Amino acid sequence: MNMKFVKRFLAVSMAATIMVVPMVASANDPASDPAGVITGSEQDGSVPSDKKDEEQAVPNPSDKKDEEPADQTTQKTTQKTKTAEQTTQATQSTQTEQESAGEKLNKTMAEKTAASTSAVVGGVTLKTNVAGTVDVTNSKTFKAFVLTSTNGKTAGDKQTVFSKTAQESPMAFDSANAAAAAIGGTVVGDAINADITLKNGGTAKAVLKEAPTGTVKVIQVADGGDTTVLDATVDGTVVSFTPSNGHFTYFIVVI
Repeated sequence: MNMKFVKRFLAVSMAATIMVVPMVASANDPASDPAGVITGSEQDGSVPSDKKDEEQAVPNPSDKKDEEPADQTTQKTTQKTKTAEQTTQATQSTQTEQESAGEKLNKTMAEKTAASTSAVVGGVTLKTNVAGTVDVTNSKTFKAFVLTSTNGKTAGDKQTVFSKTAQESPMAFDSANAAAAAIGGTVVGDAINADITLKNGGTAKAVLKEAPTGTVKVIQVADGGDTTVLDATVDGTVVSFTPSNGHFTYFIVVI
């Protein structure tokens, strides 16, 4: 055999062997694949299914926007409860204040009524026996207004009486002044605005702070302005007359 041909053949065979061995070693080299196996999905660049599940398991921050922490919900509920309690307390406080104001007014009116419905004249105590509200404490003319029901107290008897000045009841005073002038008399001091009910009749006594001089009459003025001249008797500072049932204003007139 030709020796040159044999040497060439051996050289080609060795070269082929050297090229094949490194390629096989590279394909199975553990250093290139830590797990020892390279999957097809990794070769083509796709993501393994277990990694996809991990990505899907990561919560989306936007999903938490609509969720409210439990502590915030508790705080809001507590705040609403406190607000409701404060509203209730404010309402109760207002009611208490109103009740206190009402009680104070009732007490004040009771005191004024007591002062306005009794008087001592010449050592004799005059006192009304008709229930109601009476206030002449601010009058410059009247000391008291005593209403007496005939035959003692009668069920249904009542009165609401206040003293009035010319500034407070100008129209009633105009009517009274005209009626007084017609009989040659003059209205003295304040007026008595009264709403009276006497089932069996009775007598009104206007206790004045000063005794009138001359002939005394009482002029009764209705709400519409109609006037009636009433007879009266005088005993020192006490002017007695018979009132009418209903709402009228009474004036002391001296002739």
